[in-house]
Amino acid sequence: MTTTDSDLADDQDLDLAHCSALIFGTPMIAYPWPESDNLNEALREVILVKEEESKGLVRSNVGGWHSGTDFFAWDAECVRTLRSRVQQLTVSLTRRIMLTPEGPRRFNYRLDGWANVNRRGSYNAVHNHPNCLWSGTYYVASGQPDKESSKQNGKLELLDPRVGANMMYVKGTRLENRFIIDPLPGLMVMFPSWLNHLVHPFAGEGERISVAFNIVTTEVPTAEQLA
Repeated sequence: MTTTDSDLADDQDLDLAHCSALIFGTPMIAYPWPESDNLNEALREVILVKEEESKGLVRSNVGGWHSGTDFFAWDAECVRTLRSRVQQLTVSLTRRIMLTPEGPRRFNYRLDGWANVNRRGSYNAVHNHPNCLWSGTYYVASGQPDKESSKQNGKLELLDPRVGANMMYVKGTRLENRFIIDPLPGLMVMFPSWLNHLVHPFAGEGERISVAFNIVTTEVPTAEQLA
């Protein structure tokens, strides 16, 4: 037997708000920081100078330049501003996932970061970031993508962690198993560090520049817990 939407009257549409949940959710934030043009220009200048001074590291990057993981220790005002933004979003996101209402909880956060410069043909293979709570990236510059290029050109893709989730789904619903993010300058993305992700190859002129980061989180015990 086959049923369509039109077979059900409007008054037969059940109210499921009180008995439904999206279980095993994966929190993700894509926050567009306002008034970021001057910051991004300053970050771009600092990062490109550092690129000239160091051959960088090879991690998930295939081509491109990956700085050392001491980015947030660089002596530049723009770096300190970005660090403050990361800290602010980290605290807000961590508070958002709290389940217990019995009182405030305190956490210590350790932040590591690195700059990425991708030019034509560069990309990042599928990877995750062990031993952290949150990972994220901030987009400094998106380059000039070729007009005749794929829709995924230089974009970040977060991979669905649910085994078998791609076996059957309805496109354009919450069950869809691809999540692709456009690297817009000023956008900061954060997600659980265990989530596999990749960056599609960049086809275009100029530099696609981002700052990636990991956040190690430890809870500060209360006086009662220490007693």
